[in-house]
Amino acid sequence: DKKIYISKNKKNILKIPFLSKNFSNSKILIFFRNPVYQCSSLLNQHLNFINLQTKNKFILDYMNYIGHHEFGKNLKRFKLGNYEENNPELINFWIEVWTKYYQYVLDNFNYDNVELICYEDLIKKKSEYLKTKLKNEFYNNNLDLNLYDNIDYLNKIKKVEKLNSNFKNALKIYEELRSK
Repeated sequence: DKKIYISKNKKNILKIPFLSKNFSNSKILIFFRNPVYQCSSLLNQHLNFINLQTKNKFILDYMNYIGHHEFGKNLKRFKLGNYEENNPELINFWIEVWTKYYQYVLDNFNYDNVELICYEDLIKKKSEYLKTKLKNEFYNNNLDLNLYDNIDYLNKIKKVEKLNSNFKNALKIYEELRSK
């Protein structure tokens, strides 16, 4: 008889105080991933969207219509402080975005119904981790997770530059997220 609503959207972190207060019986899951892998993937998606949007203008228009500004020609960052890197074709740009986003999570969310879930722990422990972390609330014994080992996304980076101090900070934030 439970009703479940699932919303996957990076913008939802800005709504967590409201959601947590007004839906206190809810479970809010914030997934995070090692910044090296996630930022490499973000860079690849950005370059992929630029390519697609260059070939087909409708894709750019459609992404604007639905408010999807995470990648491509219509890229917009959350206003979470000042940014130093302005070139989204560099990995440092994405590391800075990751750092600002997850520092915001650490600074603003100490709610009982918010759970931080590490992708690497999911991979390592697969369904046993889900059963424990989510306290069997959403687990279905027939669920096939099809989770696989990490792929070294660093091999896919088109432009590799010296990683800035944000990278060290990102790894520190990642470890802090994992400890929660």
